[in-house]
Amino acid sequence: MYRLGIDVGETNTDAVLLDSYSRIVQTVKKPTSPDIASGICAVLKEIIEHNQTDPKDIAAVMIGTTHCLQALRKRKIFPQFSYSASEAEKTQYLRFLKEMIL
Repeated sequence: MYRLGIDVGETNTDAVLLDSYSRIVQTVKKPTSPDIASGICAVLKEIIEHNQTDPKDIAAVMIGTTHCLQALRKRKIFPQFSYSASEAEKTQYLRFLKEMIL
């Protein structure tokens, strides 16, 4: 059984496939796509095809991302958001982001 970790960063989407002994089987680095999902699919496809891995043999997948947080920090989304925003405003933005993600 394998475990797969994926990190979607601002510049690159990285993936690592680990075996049952936590040894690295393969790593992949691709440019982060504007829509995030296609970048995740690209690294998944390369991992599966390169190792001829049966997706059923991947027991766990962990996905982390700073992509959304970086966009907020750089005000690419919600430009009206500021660090001086009220707690209610911050909560409203975070709830909106949660709905977008889920």
